[in-house]
Amino acid sequence: MTMTSDYDAHMMSASAREKGANVFVWYRLTQNIDKVRICWRADEHNPLTVAKLYRYVDTVVREDYGMQYQRWPYVLLAVDIEPSADAIVRYRTRYKSDTPTLLARGSDEVLEPGDYAFYMPERSKNSIPTLTFMRLRTFFAEYQALIVRYPRLAFPPSTELRDAAFEMQRGKCLFTGAALNRDQDKTVAIWYLPPFFSYLVNITPYHERLDIHGEIIQNNNLCEKLENIGNCLVTSQEIAELLWNNKVAVDVEDDYRIIYFDQRNPDTINFKSYLQFPNSPSQLNDDYIRGQFKYSLQRNIQGGDVRDDFALDAPEDFLESRNGELEEEDEEEYDFTNEVWQTGMGKVVHDWLLRYPELYGEF
Repeated sequence: MTMTSDYDAHMMSASAREKGANVFVWYRLTQNIDKVRICWRADEHNPLTVAKLYRYVDTVVREDYGMQYQRWPYVLLAVDIEPSADAIVRYRTRYKSDTPTLLARGSDEVLEPGDYAFYMPERSKNSIPTLTFMRLRTFFAEYQALIVRYPRLAFPPSTELRDAAFEMQRGKCLFTGAALNRDQDKTVAIWYLPPFFSYLVNITPYHERLDIHGEIIQNNNLCEKLENIGNCLVTSQEIAELLWNNKVAVDVEDDYRIIYFDQRNPDTINFKSYLQFPNSPSQLNDDYIRGQFKYSLQRNIQGGDVRDDFALDAPEDFLESRNGELEEEDEEEYDFTNEVWQTGMGKVVHDWLLRYPELYGEF
């Protein structure tokens, strides 16, 4: 697999840049406009096969639609990207050839970094449903918001559960293999899946979650269902924070592969490739691991389009507000370093103008 941290075929959101995303799945908005809906960083730590990408997309869609979900008859195919002539800071996809090669669902072929798109076979009358793709708060952010009204949700695992989990882990961190000091302040016991997120154990569509979530946080019995040894993890403070900030997760279906969603650097924790349990079976419940994984997956792979960072029509409104100046000034003398063009929106529009002079002239 060709790995790259500076994929630059098109502009992307700040979050996608931060993650070093290099795999993008595009979604048709109009005949001449497409938008990135899913992005991922494929590298030696998180290799991506065709089959795995389909599974990830299916997971996000299933979480979106819940029990109403039926797998769309969609397929994915590689595409090229070009700027849309219909709108600024918009792209459109086009097939790489007159007879595009569709990616086979069951293929174990390693997926190259690049651009892909949803494709509906012509024989199907179904259309790709509109994905909700709600912005999800991290476990920790939800926890902070809830404990103000419901202090009991702040209760960590009991000393008895902590000691039992420590013994079952044989005093080692499941994510790094490092020895843990039971009495050290930086060694903590946490709920792997926060009890107030117990609905993640089942498939629950977005439109039902608010009611279920409210019922769970007000009903102590529903929270208690997850307050057991199968949901208790002893680990370092740093890894606990990564788990509850949904920066790391474990893919049970990929032999418990540890997924770190951000781009790694020299300061990144030296994770093992796979979660390995000293005891078999492990004390952690697979359903809880899956619940944390699919929520983290949703938070981290949805989006990636440069438009995600701004309000609807913001690029058009910005350019329209500057058009008078651009028309009056000589292009070579126009000052793009002034305050307006140094805003986030200004930089994006300027970058767009520089990238595609064939559409707007030289800047």
